[in-house]
Amino acid sequence: MDVFQQIEAANRCSTPLVYLVTPDPMEAMRKVGEAVKSKGTALYAWDAVRGCRAVNPKAKAKIWIEPGEASGDPLSLLLGAIADPQQGGGLPAKSILIAQNLSRHWDNALTTQAIWNLRDEFKKNSRTLLMIGPSIIGSVPEELKDDLIVLEEELPSEEVITAIIDDAAETAKVEFKQFLYPDETRKRAVSALRGLAAFPAEQVSFMAIREAGFDLEALWEHKRVAMERTPGISLARAKVKYADVGGCEAIKAAFRRRCAGPQPPSGIGRID
Repeated sequence: MDVFQQIEAANRCSTPLVYLVTPDPMEAMRKVGEAVKSKGTALYAWDAVRGCRAVNPKAKAKIWIEPGEASGDPLSLLLGAIADPQQGGGLPAKSILIAQNLSRHWDNALTTQAIWNLRDEFKKNSRTLLMIGPSIIGSVPEELKDDLIVLEEELPSEEVITAIIDDAAETAKVEFKQFLYPDETRKRAVSALRGLAAFPAEQVSFMAIREAGFDLEALWEHKRVAMERTPGISLARAKVKYADVGGCEAIKAAFRRRCAGPQPPSGIGRID
């Protein structure tokens, strides 16, 4: 069961508060829509600029808040989600409300309380507040720690990255007749893009297209920049060979044996 099937299951069993950490919130919203497509679940989305909007046909048939309303401060959104249905308000039963980057508003005590107030009301009839973002800004408020289910989407697998590179190569072959894409280049390109989210991996792969093939140095440069945005992590760029390192013969011999084995490492990390 992948993370998006878990979200559908969470809504089905009336789990009220869920946070999804995802490297690509927009793509995650699409995948949530796919996961609930055949389940009759109404799907709504909110962000601080566009306000609230219906995402799928089921939601468009159950308008509980005017499109674009509740932009800026999410407090009115959260209060409206549990408004009296008899007065035409309230998030409908069997629905998911996706709130992008809501953790940026957790420093407001009123917002935190409003989220907590959803818990018992949403649990009654399969309503879920799904908060999504690339990370949780700050720490989870004490009021929500025991009630919030946190899920994390994994970065794309090697198979997904390979498909992205192959797609870019097919496009390049149409544009450049002399474009070369041998297996070794494919393998090295995939290695360079592992660890990136799908969207930046796609953009970087197309940006690295040259008339004669992929610019592998450009791929690695984008990877380096992405890695070094994380404090404390850097990618060594010096091209040092074993022959350039004096001493440490036992360590070098151990690494040679490891790299010549059936499952050689794709990289070496150093902690100092």
